[in-house]
Amino acid sequence: MYWLIGNNTVIEKNIVYNSYYGIYSGQNSPNIINNTIISCDFGIYLNDNEIANTSPKINSNIIAYNSKYAIYSEGKPKPSQVIYNLFYGNNLIGNNNLPIGTGTIITINKNGTPSDTYFNLISNPELSSTSPFDKSFCELLSSSKAINAGDPGRKDSDESIVDIGARSYGQTLSVIDNNYKNNSLIVYPNPMRNYLNFESKIGLKEISVYNIIGLKIDSVNFENEQFNYKWDLPSHLMSGLYVYILKNINNEIFTGKILKQ
Repeated sequence: MYWLIGNNTVIEKNIVYNSYYGIYSGQNSPNIINNTIISCDFGIYLNDNEIANTSPKINSNIIAYNSKYAIYSEGKPKPSQVIYNLFYGNNLIGNNNLPIGTGTIITINKNGTPSDTYFNLISNPELSSTSPFDKSFCELLSSSKAINAGDPGRKDSDESIVDIGARSYGQTLSVIDNNYKNNSLIVYPNPMRNYLNFESKIGLKEISVYNIIGLKIDSVNFENEQFNYKWDLPSHLMSGLYVYILKNINNEIFTGKILKQ
């Protein structure tokens, strides 16, 4: 689960699986962009905060197979945007908090797929696998309507319109996550077997590793900033997808995905 607070918070290119809340928006207007949120109770949950208006921007996400709501509001909060997303297999898309017309097919997305007025798709995402133990977890099949259906203002590496969801069609897990630019951080090898190296140009304070359902596997806090750290994997660690969360000396927090073979 991701807990978001703040106007400048960005949660991007993450897979959230089998959690009660996929993403919990606590207050203000965070940006929820290009994530895949599947098999949770609530895909995105908006907290009713009397002090700060909860109004996230929800853009180009796959929100599917959630047992209760894709997007749920506790009280009055409403998203400021719900655009270029794909909804499928949720019990309900939303309760009282979605822009009028969300989910009602009325126009066509840029890739030619029927969509609502905000270019959201109501379509099977056609994922290669929904098992976190598969290397193809949440990859798009070539027939997926999510391909080239995201926000036209965003581009994939081939300069085409970004695909909806965390993993673009044909994408492999990246050694350098998009949270760090200009090689500020390198995390390798990915996939990993026995260890994982973190090399950073900005000193690190904390490293934590979680499994795909949000259980902490390991964490380390550094008394002095670290620029190189080798994490030895626990011997019992099973194959599958994992998430690391880093905090640097500037108290910036970044996340990335790694695969254990």
